[in-house]
Amino acid sequence: MFDNRNGYTTKEYLRNKYIFKIIKVIIFASYFYFFIFLINGLAENINNIFGIFFISGLIFLALKVVNYLDRQNVGDRKRNHSTWGKGAGAEGVVGNQLKQLGPEYKIIFDFQNGHGNIDFIVIGPKGIFTIEVKSQQGIIKCQNNWICINNQKTKDNMLSQAWAEMNWLANYLKSVGLNFPITGILEFPYGEVDTNYIHGKIDNIWVGGSRFHEYVISRSQNNLSIEQINLVEKTLKNFTVSSVAEY
Repeated sequence: MFDNRNGYTTKEYLRNKYIFKIIKVIIFASYFYFFIFLINGLAENINNIFGIFFISGLIFLALKVVNYLDRQNVGDRKRNHSTWGKGAGAEGVVGNQLKQLGPEYKIIFDFQNGHGNIDFIVIGPKGIFTIEVKSQQGIIKCQNNWICINNQKTKDNMLSQAWAEMNWLANYLKSVGLNFPITGILEFPYGEVDTNYIHGKIDNIWVGGSRFHEYVISRSQNNLSIEQINLVEKTLKNFTVSSVAEY
């Protein structure tokens, strides 16, 4: 099964969660230290009792702030459920399907390019593909070069996002001497595309529903040798944000 626990959004939520736990431990440890220190000095300095109240007040406020941020982190996860929850699930669906392409295809998941993440990069005999996965359900249409779901315009420009990812990868590979065409795909594994509105590329991006990447890959006219496939995979796996100039 495809494992998306190492995805960017998952790691971001868990990282924040652990950071808040560590901060709470530090706060409690600091409070305990100052409390013992001030208690031991009460016999010599009665003002230490005011210090105890003062430190307690500061600790209380600090905990309130940390708890608020912790709740906000959980709230962000819930509010962005389509990204963190359903989105991770949608990526899992596509990831499992991509594994069925065969060992000749190299799959890179959640590629961080310094501007965001590319859900999937597929490198194989039929070429190089970027796949942006969206979790929205319903009827997918395109009106005036903007994706609409159940006749409602999406908040973000999904086509522009998919195009930017495809264009970034093409430019980066070209900058290191690998001038290969890139095919961009916007895939809705839970959606149903209305072919009256979407048939063919839109702004050079293929848009489709479940397993649509299989259709695009199968009809691709690009060809890569085994050596080229391995070279592109190695280049991308060795990529670091500091190794590339801004595009």
